[in-house]
Amino acid sequence: MKLQGVFIRDISGIEKLNLVLSQHDDTMLDMIFGLLGGLVFTIGKTGGYFYKRKFG
Repeated sequence: MKLQGVFIRDISGIEKLNLVLSQHDDTMLDMIFGLLGGLVFTIGKTGGYFYKRKFG
């Protein structure tokens, strides 16, 4: 059974899974969120460095 992608469990049974988001779309969303998280981290660290340098 392939379990890549986003699935939702069907209420009629444990083994029935419905695909909500395909494998490629799931991977692209993961990459976009990872990139955005990295950018937020980098901007925050750079801003903190310059803030401490000027006021610290």
